[in-house]
Amino acid sequence: MTTQESKEAPTILSFYREAGSRDEHWLNRYVQNAETHVPPVDGGADPQATLYYCEDKQGKITIHQGDKMGPVLATAEPCKDKEGKTEIHPSDSSSSVVLNHIHHGLGPLLHGKTQFELNGEKYHWKGHTEFINDQSGLVLAKFHPTTLEGPKHKIGSLVIEWDGKALMDMIVITALVVQERSDEGKIAVWVRRRSNC
Repeated sequence: MTTQESKEAPTILSFYREAGSRDEHWLNRYVQNAETHVPPVDGGADPQATLYYCEDKQGKITIHQGDKMGPVLATAEPCKDKEGKTEIHPSDSSSSVVLNHIHHGLGPLLHGKTQFELNGEKYHWKGHTEFINDQSGLVLAKFHPTTLEGPKHKIGSLVIEWDGKALMDMIVITALVVQERSDEGKIAVWVRRRSNC
């Protein structure tokens, strides 16, 4: 048996968008363990099965452990004085993590790169799909988006490899923030296009 084979299986999480219109809760998301939950019947989060809940209130993101009534795990806000940066404030730390969103300039439908540093290690999200440790080059997690928003508002699955499990909370938090910021950009483009009609 090789070292890779002896490692634990990856953790698979399902990401869902909260049911609602773009004006209400469209940006809110929740995360459930793909292997231990039954998909929601009514398009809403099952509080017993929800591992993380992300709400966006006018650009301020709050991520809860568990459902939306659970304790706050982190908050995130765009840096007012630094374009393209988002500051994450984990509840269990006095220091913050700054995400640097690098756009490629080819429009809102293609994704750039998001870099940050945590405990002296550098990481980045390649688009929304791969979470990479810059020093080792290891892909610690992969997000597999659904082509079209799936049943019960499923938007994709996140596979966290064995090597990334120690960072699971930060991987999920940054994945949610990167997705929220991308959707906010898409909404801004959509609003500009509609106003030009």
